[in-house]
Amino acid sequence: KQWYQRRVAITAGNAGRDGNDGPPGPPGYAGPPGPAGKSIPGPPGPAGAPGVAGVAGPPGPTGMKGMQGLKGIQGPRGETAKGPPGVPGARGPPGKSVQGIQLNPYIVAFHSQTRTVPTCPKGMTKLWDGYSFMFIDVDNDRWSQQLGEPGSCKRTMHSAFFQECEQESARECEYGDRRHGTGWIHNAESSVEEDEFMAWSKNDESYNEVIVDMISRCVVCETVFELVVNHSMSNEVPGCADGYDIVPYPGDVTRDWIGYSFWQFTVDELSVGVDLGSHASCMIKFDRLGIVECSSEACILLPSGDVRTIWVMDANAQFDDKDVAYVDYQDNIERVSRCTVCQRGDAKFYQSKFVKDYKMIN
Repeated sequence: KQWYQRRVAITAGNAGRDGNDGPPGPPGYAGPPGPAGKSIPGPPGPAGAPGVAGVAGPPGPTGMKGMQGLKGIQGPRGETAKGPPGVPGARGPPGKSVQGIQLNPYIVAFHSQTRTVPTCPKGMTKLWDGYSFMFIDVDNDRWSQQLGEPGSCKRTMHSAFFQECEQESARECEYGDRRHGTGWIHNAESSVEEDEFMAWSKNDESYNEVIVDMISRCVVCETVFELVVNHSMSNEVPGCADGYDIVPYPGDVTRDWIGYSFWQFTVDELSVGVDLGSHASCMIKFDRLGIVECSSEACILLPSGDVRTIWVMDANAQFDDKDVAYVDYQDNIERVSRCTVCQRGDAKFYQSKFVKDYKMIN
């Protein structure tokens, strides 16, 4: 037992060779989840094949109209070739005879002596209507209009529509002078008494309305037949010549134009006559023919004492000595010659048939 107590000196030897691998150990515990990964887009893939064509959609709304384009350049002149003459046409049928028809129209004026605009008789063509104008007055020098002519029917009513020009005057022309005036036929149906002096200033609010109401209305017509007036020189209504008919009165087409033989009127020193061969000499109303005289500032209805009218009398009328100088105006109506206005009986037919052709030719 002594050797066990003997101290033995041990020295480390060289390392041995590795041992053989041991058997696999049991599975370990699952570790904690790792951080989220990052996705990186890959490169684009190759282009795919073209798809199938889709179905056509519905038409869209109409767009706004575009601006007009510039004018194009004029093209070269085309070639023209004259064709051969055509075959002569067949001869037409003979035309209807219209001998005696006057295709140069007459322009006539009619005055109603009322505020009602007259109507052109059947077969005539209306040109315009207006107000019954009689004369102009320049410093008491008056120039009148023929009442049957179109100049006696003014489209508008102006109290002084003219100017006076003198070469020696410092002012070459004057307009609206107090000496300038006009005369108009009075409306016989107005409420103003014939012997009443009436004046209206342009400063009055009702001036235009009153003046227009006081003046007779008129119409201008075109006719291809001349009107013929007959004066009986008696109180009997004359008839028309053979082949002629009485013309309907323009102021009232429901009545015939049967009137009183008017000759002329006088105002101060002015005397204006009416041609007895004119339809204007056959007045439908036996009236004092009042006159509305206007200046540039006002209008007045001349009293009956300042206006005189002259009528053709009944040549068969009998007068006593005491009746010669003084006869009441309305009582004298039985002593005034009667008249009628006539036209050819076929005038209505030919006027309506040919007036359009005439206008086309002219």
